[in-house]
Amino acid sequence: MSSSLHSFIAASKHNLQKPPNSDKSKTAFVIGNESADLDSIISAVVYGFLSPSPTTPIANILSSDLALRPELAALFKHADIEVKDLVTLDNLHNLPPPGDTEWTLVDHNAFQGSLGNRYSKDVVGLIDHHVDEEKVPSSAKPRIIEKAGSCTSLVVNFCRPNWGKGDAKTAMIALGPILIDTHNMQSKDKVTDHDREAVEFLEGKLSGQNFDRDAFFAEINNAKTNLDGMDLNGILRKDYKQWIVGDFTFGISSVVKPISYLETKAEKMIESMKSFANDRDLDIYAVMTAYTNVQGEFVRELLLISLNDGKAMEKVKKIAEMGSTELQLEESGTKIANSCVPWVRVWRQKNVEASRKKVAPLMRKALGAGF
Repeated sequence: MSSSLHSFIAASKHNLQKPPNSDKSKTAFVIGNESADLDSIISAVVYGFLSPSPTTPIANILSSDLALRPELAALFKHADIEVKDLVTLDNLHNLPPPGDTEWTLVDHNAFQGSLGNRYSKDVVGLIDHHVDEEKVPSSAKPRIIEKAGSCTSLVVNFCRPNWGKGDAKTAMIALGPILIDTHNMQSKDKVTDHDREAVEFLEGKLSGQNFDRDAFFAEINNAKTNLDGMDLNGILRKDYKQWIVGDFTFGISSVVKPISYLETKAEKMIESMKSFANDRDLDIYAVMTAYTNVQGEFVRELLLISLNDGKAMEKVKKIAEMGSTELQLEESGTKIANSCVPWVRVWRQKNVEASRKKVAPLMRKALGAGF
């Protein structure tokens, strides 16, 4: 095992170029979800680094999309790591065949996408904080699904027995997503004992480092929320996930700016969103915003689009009906110009506790999933 997190990440990409194991041992990987946000990527990196056996962490994203995550570069500089050294989806040309691999999922519990289609039967473990989709058997080790503000908290607490490999830089990297996802441990709706335990442990590893939590959080958060250099397509891609439920494919983009800000990024916002959705063969598309307004109030909005007027229209109205109560949806004052999709609505979401982790299961339920 590499002696530092920096050398481990660099070696992980190099090792992928080697021929498959000749001793018949299986090749191990750990991968976060398809949104590839800070929590997913760091959960995979920390788990892979501290794993007692060689495990390659994969950022579930194309290398070209890493530029959409400036918060990752802001965090990595604290450990002298280059974002370009991460293993990404376009580095996986020579993977062993199914049956010769072992996969651990972090920050999700259903292996999606082309990798999931090929390797879902090779999943042997998971650590997650989303609703259990019951795709991974109970025999998986670990099989941890717990409520937590950050999946990285669960990973850190699980990996503590192996922390001898970690150092202050590893602790700093792990703290980043925990502080971001819990808003500097101030979000009463998100912070759990898992997060408190992880932060106490990690900050203990930074004693004598002159660590300033507030300044560190502000630095990473400012990098995450600065979208000025991105076009609308980049903003929608930055934190995006999609699912297939029966005959329907739906996706959700999470954005840290209001709908009114997105309108400034494209002359015809809904047409641009339609194009984004069509590129991904979606039937239903949602944009969730979460931001702090000028009055200092935390606000959520939900924009929902049906891409066709058949069964998807019926389902999207069902989502709106269920959401009106569970999400406490109120008509937004934002006026949306639309002449290109059959149905679009935007609401102020008064239930601000309901992030995508709660909205996605509601949408799956409305679309006919059994949970």
